[in-house]
Amino acid sequence: MLLDSIFSDTTALADDAVIDAFSNVNVLVDGHDPVRGIFKSSSAISDLPGGGQVDNFDATLKIKLVDAAHIKRRTALEMHFDDGSFMRYLVINPEKKRERWILATLSAAEGENNGTPANLIPA
Repeated sequence: MLLDSIFSDTTALADDAVIDAFSNVNVLVDGHDPVRGIFKSSSAISDLPGGGQVDNFDATLKIKLVDAAHIKRRTALEMHFDDGSFMRYLVINPEKKRERWILATLSAAEGENNGTPANLIPA
């Protein structure tokens, strides 16, 4: 029992260290306090055999489970990045990873879904 408690406490400290070191976004959901998360996005362009290309976009968000109880499938998120820009996404598939994390696959929201701080808008 004591060993389980020590392991659990150590794992919680490690999770906090991961968020502190790698978090890059504040996640806002209407009616809830913002939480820190780790946003990752990649884009790949694939060539089609008959010619042409397909742009594949993959965005994920990793949040501590304790901070993500209100995040479900089709939840609308607004992500505020450290540079002042923001993007809006919909949660496609929230998956529980281990016992302490949610890894959510995201889709860009329709319409006006991003913003740039005034000082970053090109002249």
